[in-house]
Amino acid sequence: MGDFPDRMFVDGNLFMPEPDAGSPAGGRVDYPGWLLRVFLWDGILPVCVLAIPQLALGFGAERSVTEVLSVLAPLLAFFARMYAGLRRVAGNRCGPILRFCQLVVFFHAAVLLVCIDTLMILSGEMNHGRWWANKADFVVWLMLFSIYWLAMLFALYPGRTAGHRRDQGYGP
Repeated sequence: MGDFPDRMFVDGNLFMPEPDAGSPAGGRVDYPGWLLRVFLWDGILPVCVLAIPQLALGFGAERSVTEVLSVLAPLLAFFARMYAGLRRVAGNRCGPILRFCQLVVFFHAAVLLVCIDTLMILSGEMNHGRWWANKADFVVWLMLFSIYWLAMLFALYPGRTAGHRRDQGYGP
């Protein structure tokens, strides 16, 4: 885990890390990089979780193996997302209150991801391979993913460097 705990907590309190003097973003938020990270990571992970049991079934695995994979895949994805996401939040350049809010939102969004993954796998089983049976199901899926992505966008916001805040008149 490297320096993750040291960067996240000091004497039990959340703190804001010092900005890098040679920040490649020049004191600004790297919006394209941030959005790309969130949408790729949080878009590909559910697809991979959904594909694992289907691939096992396609390669001739028995039904019991795919059922075990259907249970394990969302759980393993949850722990992978927690590990990667907590490291990302630890490196954010946000104040302690915002970072705490990001942690709370991140945890709840990660739990929502497990629920979404599980529902996707179950709906594929119950609806004979279809994830939605009608237009209302599609709207529900769209709302769940939208809530998840918006929560992750907030939770993984990298913050601005102190140099940018001073340039804009926000800092000492």
